[in-house]
Amino acid sequence: MKKFSFLIYFFIFGIFFVMSLPYYSGDVKNHVIWAQSILDQGIVGFYERYFHDYAFQSYPPISTGLFVVSLGLYNLLYNLIHFLNIQIPVFPSQLIYFIEDFNTKIAFLKFPALLFTVLTGYLLVKYKELLKLKISSKIVLGLFFVNPAFIYISVIWGQIDFMQAFFILWA
Repeated sequence: MKKFSFLIYFFIFGIFFVMSLPYYSGDVKNHVIWAQSILDQGIVGFYERYFHDYAFQSYPPISTGLFVVSLGLYNLLYNLIHFLNIQIPVFPSQLIYFIEDFNTKIAFLKFPALLFTVLTGYLLVKYKELLKLKISSKIVLGLFFVNPAFIYISVIWGQIDFMQAFFILWA
């Protein structure tokens, strides 16, 4: 049953990731620039840097670190796909178009938002079980994961509001 639950949450994460591909707000572009700045120049002096045409860095270090990890994961996958495409002629070249698309890069920067949204849904189900509520876990997950406001905040906008919610509920 635990493996099945994990698969459900993984599937939801995947659906959210695919849904996030065509949409983003300008805020996520800031996350890309900030993360790239740390990858290029390091963390020292990061909060004093000026980002021409982008917002000043105002997120806490944990959030910024998650953006760096997300961009690093994207860069790793990008390099792997390019390497495989060159080395193995039968490798699906159409994947190159997907990974090179700017929306894909942006979607990777939404990983923290998507991850903490799914983890918050998991905690809600655990609270339901802890409180011995007679409502089905499927209903709890359904109400949470199809809420348009939640979808907009994390999937479309890419905001990490559920990171705070997750840690508050976990506490």
